[in-house]
Amino acid sequence: MDYNMSGNGYALGLLGTFSFIKPNQRGKRINLYFQDMKARQMARNYDVLHYFYGDNLRVGFEATRKYKVVATVHMDIMQKNNPQKFVKILNSLDAVIALSSNQKNILEQMGVASVFIPHGFNKPVYKQTDTGINKNKVNVVVSGSNYRDVKTLLYAIDYCDKERRDIQFHLLGQPDSVKQALSDKSNVTCYPRLADDMYFSVIASCDYSFLPLTFATANNALLEVQFLGIQGILPSISGIEDYAAPAPSNLKYSSLNELLGIFNNITKKRPDVGLIDYAKKFQWSNIYSQLLDFYEQL
Repeated sequence: MDYNMSGNGYALGLLGTFSFIKPNQRGKRINLYFQDMKARQMARNYDVLHYFYGDNLRVGFEATRKYKVVATVHMDIMQKNNPQKFVKILNSLDAVIALSSNQKNILEQMGVASVFIPHGFNKPVYKQTDTGINKNKVNVVVSGSNYRDVKTLLYAIDYCDKERRDIQFHLLGQPDSVKQALSDKSNVTCYPRLADDMYFSVIASCDYSFLPLTFATANNALLEVQFLGIQGILPSISGIEDYAAPAPSNLKYSSLNELLGIFNNITKKRPDVGLIDYAKKFQWSNIYSQLLDFYEQL
């Protein structure tokens, strides 16, 4: 059986012509259409066409095609401009892969049959670089911006600025609006875009990761910190349980008071070896074998 795997930014290894353009802009949409047309044309020589980032599909498939089509859905489809149209596109496929059991339930409530197969991730490979981080502080890394509860993030930082001056927050990949809102905070270090060596060195130099999420499937920020043994401070929301190691490896909160209680009590912490062992279940080599088995069933 032959497979053609297509995703956002690549189709059989072909880089998008407009990959530098931000999402939801016209050039990016043109790029996605180009990739989609190219993938459909090349799929004639394969048995299975898999869109690893199926959220970007904008056109359905005719039933007369000779190959099978699979799409992995990452995002919250209820936040799309026209979720019913997207549901129609998904129902024109042969299979839909959900990246969490919660997302599978959401899709099925929308009338889309799906199967839950976890997202794969490989342990980061990097050269430890001097970050200049003060190791006497309790260092907390905050990475990524997608589905982030910015209000809770700002509140927690403001609280620690008053009550826990020994906690330093390290913000990676944050939008300018968040950086501007925190520009007067001495307990915050905002980083520009970093090369991999420095990016992972910053994470590995921290004691905790703080991920104030509003929605979750396969969150790369969570997966990468677990591979590095960094304990997470995580909200108790549906969708995160499939990837986050249970307590005490991770700390979870279900209210603002519980979150502030966590920040009141955290101390310096060494990497958690048990967390690293737990993360191995998400190695791509394990997930890819699940995908191959799934393809064979189509």
